Amino acid sequence: MNGYGIPAIRLVIEEMKEMYACDEICLLVIKENEPAIRVYTKVGFEPTGDLSGLPS
Repeated sequence: MNGYGIPAIRLVIEEMKEMYACDEICLLVIKENEPAIRVYTKVGFEPTGDLSGLPS
């Protein structure tokens, strides 16, 4: 069942932009989850290291 991840994430991003007027979307990824990091990078996410706004 390969090949659905990137189109699905792109669809979710478009829905968020349309429904919630998002101009920025943040997510957390476990640093050891290299496959997820590759997918998120392919759809345009960039690592920032910014953890502000998270509960401490």
